Amino acid sequence: MRILRILDDAEPFDPTAQTAAPNLDAAMADRPVGGLGLYLVSCLADSLCYRLEGGKNRLNLVIATLTDQQEPSRTP
Repeated sequence: MRILRILDDAEPFDPTAQTAAPNLDAAMADRPVGGLGLYLVSCLADSLCYRLEGGKNRLNLVIATLTDQQEPSRTP
């Protein structure tokens, strides 16, 4: 398992509060700018956890790795 922790002192922003998935069937010209990055991260991460602490944004992303999966048992 890999944990990526992002800490910044920008304006408070909770990326986990984004609830609407982008319309992936729409033509590129009809799509609004932005929103695909958060969608991609939410699809790839196993867990996203945000909190505002001490005036700082804290985001933890948990991503499972191949070594996290139990190897199949081998019988001779």
